[in-house]
Amino acid sequence: MRVRTSLACVVATASLAAVLGPVTAALAGSGSGYFYANGPKPVPNGHGAAKLKILSTLPTDIDPVLDDVNLSIRVKHPKVHDLVLKLKRPDFVGPSGPFGGPRAITLSDRDARGRNFGRGSCPDDPPAATPASFTTFDDAASIDLSAGSGPYEGSYDPAAPLAGFNGYHHAPSTDPASPEEWTLIVKDVADNRKAGRLRCAVLFLSRI
Repeated sequence: MRVRTSLACVVATASLAAVLGPVTAALAGSGSGYFYANGPKPVPNGHGAAKLKILSTLPTDIDPVLDDVNLSIRVKHPKVHDLVLKLKRPDFVGPSGPFGGPRAITLSDRDARGRNFGRGSCPDDPPAATPASFTTFDDAASIDLSAGSGPYEGSYDPAAPLAGFNGYHHAPSTDPASPEEWTLIVKDVADNRKAGRLRCAVLFLSRI
C-alpha cells in the first residue's frame, strides 16, 4: 500500500448520515479521499449477496478523473474460499459520453483460504487512513491472496486490476446530498451452511 499524506477530514453532517446511512470522510482540497461505510450486513449462505453502499464526495477544485482506487475491508466468515468480492462503480455518463471501463471489478475470486478478511473492530468514526488490520486490495501490492493466509491483514493484489476504474469521470458537486455511490458486493457461492457478515469498508479514491 503506498503511503499517502493525510490532510484534514471533511465529515458528512449528522443529518446527511441519517438520510443516507454510511458516513463519508474526504481529504479537503487534496484530490483524494478515504470514504467509510459501516455495516454490518449478513452474507447469505449459498445464494444472494451482501451489498454495502460507500458514499463519496471530493472537493470541486480538482479535475474529477480517477487515477487510483484502493479498497480495505473487514469481513467475518469461517471459510473465505467460499466468497467472491466485487466493487461496483457509480452510474454516470460524462460530458464526452459513457465511461468505457468496467461497471464492476472482481477483488477476490476464491483464491483465499482460512477465516476472515481483516481483523479487529470497525471504527466508530470515518478513518483518515487505511486500517492496518484490514484486508486492502491495491494494484501496487506485490502479494496475491493465494500467497497469504487468514485474516489477510495488509495489502494484496485484487483478482482484476482496480486500474480498470482509472479515467472514470464524475462531475464535481458542492451538494453533499448528491454523492457518488460505490457498492461493495460480497457473495457466498457455496451452500455449506457457513454464514458470515460484511462488517465495514474503507474506499480510497484519488483524482488527477
